[in-house]
Amino acid sequence: MPQGRGTAGRRFAGMIASPLMALPVLAAAVVAGCYPNPDALRTSSSGAGGSTTPSGGSTGGGGAMGNAGASGTAGHSGSGGSGAGGALGMGGHVGTGGNSGVGGSGGFVGSGLVLMPDPTGWIAPGSNALGLQGGWYGFSDGIGPDGTTATGGCEMAGHPANACSLLTSPSQTDSGFPNTGGKMCAAGIAARVVNNLTTGLPDYGAIYGASIGFDFNTPGMSAAKGTFNALANSITGIQFDIDVVPSNGLRIEFVTPGTDLGFGGPAYWAATSAYPPSPVFVGTNRIYWADVIAPYGLGLDPTQLVSMDFSIPTTTLSSDSFHFCISNVTLIRDAGPLGRTCTSSTPYPVFCPAANGVPATCWTAGTNCNSTTSCSGVYRSCLGQAPSEYFDCSSNMCLPCSGSFPVGCPARGSVPATCWPANTVCSTVADCGAGDYESCTDSSLIVDCTTLTCN
Repeated sequence: MPQGRGTAGRRFAGMIASPLMALPVLAAAVVAGCYPNPDALRTSSSGAGGSTTPSGGSTGGGGAMGNAGASGTAGHSGSGGSGAGGALGMGGHVGTGGNSGVGGSGGFVGSGLVLMPDPTGWIAPGSNALGLQGGWYGFSDGIGPDGTTATGGCEMAGHPANACSLLTSPSQTDSGFPNTGGKMCAAGIAARVVNNLTTGLPDYGAIYGASIGFDFNTPGMSAAKGTFNALANSITGIQFDIDVVPSNGLRIEFVTPGTDLGFGGPAYWAATSAYPPSPVFVGTNRIYWADVIAPYGLGLDPTQLVSMDFSIPTTTLSSDSFHFCISNVTLIRDAGPLGRTCTSSTPYPVFCPAANGVPATCWTAGTNCNSTTSCSGVYRSCLGQAPSEYFDCSSNMCLPCSGSFPVGCPARGSVPATCWPANTVCSTVADCGAGDYESCTDSSLIVDCTTLTCN
């Protein structure tokens, strides 16, 4: 499966095979130790399938977590280790004060506010009622910041230029982005992911694909990127039109400060830790902020929007020659689905869906939605993007996971908060009795405690 971002590039990559319909279950173990810095960049995926039967808690820092194969081969049985937690986590917070909100309505006509670029791809502040400004741009793993292949992240990782992704339009060596009758078009090739020359593992970090996008609040090419507070302006989401969806699909990403090159990458529409493409279809696509989340659970903070990207991912299966056009990018103010809108009237801008005994509600900026849990009716969570922490109600803090059990899952029913093997899907954990806790690697499957398989 795909992993974060490479040190030389701006984007991550790809997808892989679909899971089996009956898989071995994963058994939990409580472990202690430290997990790598959440801001560390990932360079590849491990491809190693699953984990062996738990043998108790382990300590030590461990390396950056690799990514297991689709099916996993994790063992079952065992009641987990007896480790007593680890170093102090970042601490949780009370998730109260959220509400559904309805957004605003003043100043917009029709479906919303269209962000129309000029012929060079520039969105001028005078062209829209909110004064948003920023240019459209394009980038790929095969071209570096100086506009040459010599500095491309793919080439710098040792791959030949013909094995790297490339945008042929817009040109990455010319200034500006052509606006063709209101359409912002991209053409090029998303390369097939090959192995890293050192590790021998698929090099998703260096061969991440290509992207086009625009900034919400950047006054010029040489200026620092600013942020846009969508909630303060009662913006509940965004929509766009597309004429063709690339074979590899698209990830519709929303960059906020620190997430562009951070652990796991930025939040995107319908993200999960499996890095699927967003559910883009030909025609008008409407996205509400509640539908955007980072791959490892960090909730989108719509008060800190930096840019929106349309990213063509890579896979190990084949390259993708793409050509598509984006038009009518429009900020919307309708309330959207009932109960899923956080407003500027609350200090809790991040929406998290119902999970682990916690109802859908709004949370503090920086909340990891995967970690939300109810501690005797008080809602808690961990902060940040790392998938390796869980909130422990007994100690009232976040505890880290590492080693053979790198995934932290909150309490679910009679299953306590604990650590699990790589690729565990926390929503599938089940209590099979006698202290035997099991889970699956596919969110669509459930544990069969009789056969100890996922079906």
